[in-house]
Parts: sequence; C-alpha cells; structure tokens
Amino acid sequence: LVISGPYESLIKLLASIEYTVTTKDFSNRIRPHDSDGMGAISRNFNELLAIAQRLIAEKDYLASTDSLTGAYNRRKFTDLLTSELQRKLRYSGRLTLIMFDIDHFKHINDEFGHAAGDAVLREMARLVHGLIRANDVLVRWGGEEFMILLPQSGHKAAAALAEKLRGAIEACHFPGVPKVTVSFGVSEYKTGDTLESLCARVDNALYRAKEEGRNRVVVYDGSEF
Repeated sequence: LVISGPYESLIKLLASIEYTVTTKDFSNRIRPHDSDGMGAISRNFNELLAIAQRLIAEKDYLASTDSLTGAYNRRKFTDLLTSELQRKLRYSGRLTLIMFDIDHFKHINDEFGHAAGDAVLREMARLVHGLIRANDVLVRWGGEEFMILLPQSGHKAAAALAEKLRGAIEACHFPGVPKVTVSFGVSEYKTGDTLESLCARVDNALYRAKEEGRNRVVVYDGSEF
C-alpha cells in the first residue's frame, strides 16, 4: 500500500508528534510541507516546541541559580560535585575546592544596610566570575559564603587562584562600604573522598583562615593541621 499526498504528510506529522511526546526532545522540529494542508499545523507545532524549550530552559536556570548573584546555587553544586566525584572513579585527574567567606559581613549589613550587603555580594560574584576559568564553577553556598569547584586543578594552582582573588577583592572599591576582605579555604580531592568529606575539609580550612586573622588563604594539602 502506497500512501501519498496529504495522508502521507499527516502520518509524518503524527510520527513527529509521537516522537516528541515519547522522548521529551523539544529540540525536534517538523519540516513544514507548504504544498499540502499540513504546513500550517507543522509550523504552529514547531512554535509550541520553541515555547516549551524556552520555558524549560528558564525553569532549569531558576532552579539552579542564585537569584541575587547569578552564581549556581547549593543544589546545583551538589549535582555538579557528585558528577565530578563519579568521574574521578573512572578517570584520572585532579579536583579541588575553594571556599570563601566575606569577613565581618554582618557588620556590613548592620552598619550600611542589607541593600549595601546585597550589592557587595553581587559585585563580588561578578568580580570572581571574571577571574576564574570557563570550566570553573562558582556557587553561592549560603549567606556570604561561596564555593568554587575547580576540575583538573590541584591544590597549588587553586591556592594561587585564591590568593589572586583575595588580592583583587581587597583592592576593589565596593560602592557604599569601606574595604571588603575575604578569607579562603582550599582543599584537594583525596582518594576515597565523598562529597561530605571534601566539603567538610575545605570548610575546616576556611575556619582556620578565619581563626588566623582573616583576609588570608589556608590550604589543606592532605596533612593534619
């Protein structure tokens, strides 16, 4: 049985719709056939697919991004770090975390207001984004704490980056507030690390940076403090 004409176009259209529904691949597009009655339906369906793609992209962005700073949020970081740790089990390579915290941030909020504090957070995220590599991941961990995930970097390279960031932040003029400084902790992945153990270790390094006077970088290189 040979099917041609409008029936053939209808069958192709229905097959494309079924494919999209089954696979949830909203990038799929139907090739319109202007010469038959299915052309308008095909174009309208493609428009609906484009709208669906935009809505899904916006939803994913909102679900993974901190609305104030534009950095990834903690939920997205957990997903990304879990993926990196799984990759470490299959392939060689290095992985390091930097955790940093704005010194005396409560004083900024109390003295100059939360709007000024928010402006500092936004400007800091913009500054850091401009100084890290494209494949490094900046995350707002919570409040005034941030995390940077550095795939394929060891603790020495990460420490050098942290020191570069520390100096740039100290030298930066943040509108409406006096000089802002930041403390950094650095720790590299060790065999057997879990998400929890690696995050706890870099958090401990940051705590030591605070304890030792703030506005400094402390590296946990695998030995005990």
